[in-house]
Order: sequence, then structure tokens, then C-alpha cells
Amino acid sequence: MNLGILNETVILIDTDFLNERISHHLTFYKELYPDKNFEKINLADLLYNFALNARVEEVGHNVDILFAYTLGNDKLTNCEPNNVFSFIDTNQVQMETEKGTFLIRSFFGDEDETCSDHFINMLRMVNYSPRVSHIIMVADNPALNFELEMMCEQNEKSLFIFKKHHF
Repeated sequence: MNLGILNETVILIDTDFLNERISHHLTFYKELYPDKNFEKINLADLLYNFALNARVEEVGHNVDILFAYTLGNDKLTNCEPNNVFSFIDTNQVQMETEKGTFLIRSFFGDEDETCSDHFINMLRMVNYSPRVSHIIMVADNPALNFELEMMCEQNEKSLFIFKKHHF
């Protein structure tokens, strides 16, 4: 897998984790408000809010948003659009915001790789990219702990994590 030339800021998303959190909260709110009809989540708004909450300020610059997923699970729960496969590198999906220009791409794992394993492999590539100085992660799994410890020891990159208690 080749992530290409990365920009200074990268938002890396574990699709399985994001789906799990959306499902969890959707179930919670449907039980709380059984008569309410919940609309699909606008994916552009969700990505913008990740950047906003992580205090991304890359006006005039590009921000990479990278989805890690497996081929068997390329759909985002209750989102529109919901197919992350459509963000493969050849599609050149961009979103202009006042926080920067988001370059949205997706990468699927090998058939013997879990989404978490694939996410960690992508995180390593992002971390070792000399151009990247800010990494924002949407992920939370125990296998990530060792990688985070290694990154903290290097202390070279700014790191922000959206995990279970953040949303």
C-alpha cells in the first residue's frame, strides 16, 4: 500500500470504530426518543466537525483525510454518502472549507487483515512520513496502545485522538 505524498496534517479514520460509535449513539438516542426520525449523517459535516474539534487550521493548505477499511465492510453506518470505497485514490475527492482543503481517500486492508490492523499499518506510514507534523486519529482499540507509546517516545508529531469518550 502506498499512501502517496502526505500533507502536514492527516486525519486517519478507523471505519469499523466509527461505525461502532455511530451505531452505539444512534441506538441510545432511538431508545431515548422513540418517536423521533433520525436523518442520515452528512459525511461532509462529520468530517468538518472532526477538523473543527481537533482545531485544524490549514487555510490555504491541504489536509489528508484517510479512511482505513476492509473490503467486506466498506459502508459507513447511517451516513450519506456511505461507501468509503468511492474515496479510492483515483477519484480525487476534495472538500473546500475555511479550515483547509480536505483530500479524502480510502485504503482497504488485505483480506487477512482486520480493520484495526490495517489502521495501525496506515498509522505507521503516516507517522514515518517526514512531511506530516499533525496526526488526528478517529480510533480506539487495545492494539493501538503499543503504537501510541512508540509515537510518544519519538515526540516528533502533534497527536489528537477521538476515542470512545470523545463522542
